[in-house]
Amino acid sequence: MNIQSREAERVLYCIDGQLDYSDFPPPEYKYFLRLSRVGYNNRHKDWDINICLEWQYKLRTAM
Repeated sequence: MNIQSREAERVLYCIDGQLDYSDFPPPEYKYFLRLSRVGYNNRHKDWDINICLEWQYKLRTAM
């Protein structure tokens, strides 16, 4: 498994609310915490997938 596929898997688990990121280093913790909120909004507040992808991009480039 390469780095990109591991990252993609972690993102999917985070968006789905199944990733435990509590032991991650601070920058990664912050990223996945915010990304999990985007996933929550997608699931429970009916955010459009394009809005979620835009937020994911913003979060990734802010790191």
